[in-house]
Amino acid sequence: MGDNGALIEIVQQNLKMRRIITTTQDVALQPCHTIVVGGKQYSHFIISCSGSDQKYFLKMMKENDCAPHCNDYLRIIRDKNGNCPFPLILVPDFCFHGVRYYITTFIDGQTLDELPKALPAGFWDSIADQLLLRYDELGTIRSPMYSEHGSFIAEGYASILTRKLAEKLRYPGIPLSVKKRNRAFEWCSEILKTSSFSAPVLLHMDIKPANIIYEPRGNTVSLIDFEFARFGDADYGWTQLLLSGLNNFSDIYKHRIVPRMTRNRLTIRDALDIPKYQCYLFYQLICNFIYYDQRDMRSPEEMTSLFAQLVDQIR
Repeated sequence: MGDNGALIEIVQQNLKMRRIITTTQDVALQPCHTIVVGGKQYSHFIISCSGSDQKYFLKMMKENDCAPHCNDYLRIIRDKNGNCPFPLILVPDFCFHGVRYYITTFIDGQTLDELPKALPAGFWDSIADQLLLRYDELGTIRSPMYSEHGSFIAEGYASILTRKLAEKLRYPGIPLSVKKRNRAFEWCSEILKTSSFSAPVLLHMDIKPANIIYEPRGNTVSLIDFEFARFGDADYGWTQLLLSGLNNFSDIYKHRIVPRMTRNRLTIRDALDIPKYQCYLFYQLICNFIYYDQRDMRSPEEMTSLFAQLVDQIR
């Protein structure tokens, strides 16, 4: 119990100090979502409270976690029951044995990966429609400036992405010659210089089945884990969603959820004819290749094929 008991005690103290639980309540921690940071294993925890059905979530804070940056903005969104459909931070970060944690509201339910696959088509359509509603809600949240790594920055979006693209193109594992990398950078830079961008809106940046929660009692869908969220161009957020349909996720997500969400909106096929989207797809695919390469994993074939198609378009 040693460390776990001490962690329970500090969690309990924080919740009582902020009057989130009463002075007579005790808490228990249930490990979930094991993560590896710096070669060490850590867990996030579900917090349950004695004498109550209320639960909270104890999350380890990684470097550059953007959830605190977005927290106050998320509070403005309310569902039909008056509740925020996104996790809200209740206890700001605190340190335990050199590790930073924070406590959020708990979004009850099952992730899309945990739901039975043999559910009616209408059920999955409803999930997709509600997820699109959540996505659009985030798009109504605006800030005065764009952000990176949990901080607002004064740069314009063209400058931000051009700088980041230059950094990514230095990665040795990208399947492009030096000449092609230089040409791709010039190509993207010219596109960005002449593009228009939305006001800074909140982008989740990590929409995937594990971050989509379905709560059966209320028949509601929520999005969790705003670790990578930031304020950016709305079109960039849509690019992220489009590419999530090519990732190594479930067939239900790739072939029913994403197509349903995009059926009356811009698709990857459409995006390939729009210069700014070409640039966004190119940049994000490079980010994905780097992610897979650093983990000794093979990139999804659909992404590799799309990348080759984009490279052929670079003039």
